[in-house]
Amino acid sequence: MAGLRYTASFENVSVSAAVDLLELLTPAGKVITLQRLEVTSMHTAYEPLRLALLLRTTAGTGGTALTPRADPGNTIASAVTVNRTVTTPGTAGNILNQWSGWGQVFPFDYVLGKSELEIEIPTSTRVALALLNAPGGARNLGAAITWIER
Repeated sequence: MAGLRYTASFENVSVSAAVDLLELLTPAGKVITLQRLEVTSMHTAYEPLRLALLLRTTAGTGGTALTPRADPGNTIASAVTVNRTVTTPGTAGNILNQWSGWGQVFPFDYVLGKSELEIEIPTSTRVALALLNAPGGARNLGAAITWIER
């Protein structure tokens, strides 16, 4: 697939509420194809959490900006805006996929394949990897998202 590959991630951030772990905004004129979603936890006991990949119709508030990393050999900065742990998520739009039992003991690692498994995000669209329910207490989480930009 032609395009430039990027990853945005964070590690070991305390999360105690339902938040958007990652929120991406594609710019005008750029389409992205999602390739991989990862979430990790330092929690060692099974505690099911619900995750969703969804479109947002409005921006959330709070959170921290992330600078996407380009694959080696790519020196072009990503045009996608990325925020992590958006504390007040924006308005939910279409749900692209949902997972209802990530137990935190093992990493969540969702690798998207070719053709029908790829998720393409159009220009000027906000997409979020959302934690739909609050954990039982503060949990140190990490997350990563990888995409192709063209």
